[in-house]
Amino acid sequence: MDPSRFDWGVGSAIGATFGTVFRNFVPFVSLSLLAGIPGMLLGATGLTRWATMPLDLVTGQIVTIALIYGAVRSLRGHKVGVGECLTEGVRRLPAAIAVGILAVLAYVLGVVLLIIPGLFLITLWAVAIPAAVVEKAGIGGSFVRSMELTRDRRWRVFGAMVVSWILYAAV
Repeated sequence: MDPSRFDWGVGSAIGATFGTVFRNFVPFVSLSLLAGIPGMLLGATGLTRWATMPLDLVTGQIVTIALIYGAVRSLRGHKVGVGECLTEGVRRLPAAIAVGILAVLAYVLGVVLLIIPGLFLITLWAVAIPAAVVEKAGIGGSFVRSMELTRDRRWRVFGAMVVSWILYAAV
């Protein structure tokens, strides 16, 4: 299935998410567990949580990028492997971090400017990091591609984000 042609609503997005996670349970859980190992090993040396935080942030981002890459591969009908996902996570880390930092700065500015512009930007750029990871769109191209992918679906994208925020808050 080509994700760019996937006509979805909140329910189908949640269903696709759970389906992808369950189809790839072992590799996704393995990747998630790998994220904590470096920080845990450093923590065992007696370093404080603050000292291990930079490493945790970087490994967390690598795993997030690896999971994005793996999820899209799975949605396209390909087998997901831990090694390939980690390799791609490391390879695509710089662009994804740059896109993430720029997006967060814009979101914060938008929220400061009366909340609505921030929510609009969050919706507009909801898939900027996945565009940087999966399509190697570059920094500026990732924002443009996200706007293209969310066009005509922004209310649905916003609804899916609200549902995920509510689920996250409940957990």
